[in-house]
Amino acid sequence: GRARDAKVRSDLHQIQTALQLYYNQNGSYPSNPTPGTGSLASVALVPLVTQKYLPSVPASPDPNYPYYYYDYGPGNTIGALVTSQFTGTAASTGYSGS
Repeated sequence: GRARDAKVRSDLHQIQTALQLYYNQNGSYPSNPTPGTGSLASVALVPLVTQKYLPSVPASPDPNYPYYYYDYGPGNTIGALVTSQFTGTAASTGYSGS
């Protein structure tokens, strides 16, 4: 579980960096196909690949806990969010790099 969690942390950091670069270049985050809800990151974050911020959208190491992407559109105070679930870490801990 800890090895999977390390991969999740690494993937989330890689996605975070790509999202920041994308935002700096485009002035917004990639559009969520279903605004206000989560979309599979493998679909929603394709613009990060087509604009060459990522070689591919990372896949979660546990298919039971895929990565989800949330973007609530322009003018919101949330921005964008990528989520997953850690499997080898206690529920009270998590990754703070959002």
